[in-house]
Amino acid sequence: MNNNPYSPPKANLETENQHKHSLVKAVIVASTVDIVGTIVLSILLGILYSLFLSSNGASQEEIAAILQTIEKSSFIGLTGAILGSLITVFSGYLCAKISNCLSYKPITIYALIVIFISSLFDGGYYDSSTERIVYQILTLLTAFAGGWIYISKNRSIPSESPQ
Repeated sequence: MNNNPYSPPKANLETENQHKHSLVKAVIVASTVDIVGTIVLSILLGILYSLFLSSNGASQEEIAAILQTIEKSSFIGLTGAILGSLITVFSGYLCAKISNCLSYKPITIYALIVIFISSLFDGGYYDSSTERIVYQILTLLTAFAGGWIYISKNRSIPSESPQ
């Protein structure tokens, strides 16, 4: 504590005006952004890849067959995985920001919802249960990465203890 009566008072003005937001709203918005963003990204990537294939002389039947059998390790498969992961990182960040909470609870709930919904609609995309679990863990980690970015940026600097 400062005993100087002429020094200005110390207050943490940044956190005074911040409002506590809803955990439910954060989870719903982040889940929606992740799922809709991933669907839109997949559609756009499919259209661009179709245009590329057709410009190289592929017929509509060949393009349809190629799009149904995209390998996860191909360039287009890896591009989709990386861009999808970036959407999940952004959604994790968004979840943490909307909830205005410096814990991983809302991010965990959001990630589990996305993992559950994506496992319902994966359409046999994964070759094995092990592969599915690995991708689910990666989804959880990328969501946590987005949350970590927000939390580490907004963690208050601890005040000095009085002496």
